[in-house]
Amino acid sequence: MPYITTIVSLIPVLIGLKEYNNLLWFYAMTGFVFNLLIAVILSKLFGLDILHINPRHLLATKQLLANLFIATEFVFLFTYYRRNITSTYRIPVYLSLFTLIYFLIRTAFLSGLHLTSVVNNFMVFTPSFTTPISVSYIVCCLFGYLSLIKEGKIVYLEKSSFFWFNTSVFIYSSGTVLLFLFIPLLKEINPVIIGKLWWINDTIDIISSLLLSIALFIKKTEVADK
Repeated sequence: MPYITTIVSLIPVLIGLKEYNNLLWFYAMTGFVFNLLIAVILSKLFGLDILHINPRHLLATKQLLANLFIATEFVFLFTYYRRNITSTYRIPVYLSLFTLIYFLIRTAFLSGLHLTSVVNNFMVFTPSFTTPISVSYIVCCLFGYLSLIKEGKIVYLEKSSFFWFNTSVFIYSSGTVLLFLFIPLLKEINPVIIGKLWWINDTIDIISSLLLSIALFIKKTEVADK
């Protein structure tokens, strides 16, 4: 399943290749690169078992990559929504920034403000942080829809790249928020369950990538019409 996710995440990259200087394309490229790193380079497909890499190191690397992706994704989404949502509806965009700052400060204090402990904590994937960030993205998407309707510049929503991208983010965030919310509980009950349920994340990720592909395809027509 992760390999299918990686292949599908390449589709929006290829579709928007001519618009490589566009923020949406960079977002798609970032998703593809991280999917590739996690699903291919870190797997045993390239013979990592022959190199006898410690599974614990693989897990730590995956968690670090996941955190890097979350941080990178946040920068892209914050920038995109700040640019594309009218000022009246930007409150949730800044709320997501507050959520990130709160988590960083909280993590630093929980680490006793010791540099080594802070760095180690940031290298561990934290579902309790992913959940509020996902909720803030959902709120941003809802305000994005509201801004799109109130602005009234788009007559047909299906012809708006913003609409499709916003829907892509909304579906992924709302579809995975409960999964990340219950990961800590599932770890305590039976960690194996998480692996069995991860297909939910992969399936939603595939749908999100396809919607992003539509957004980038429409973005090309929007640029051509200008």
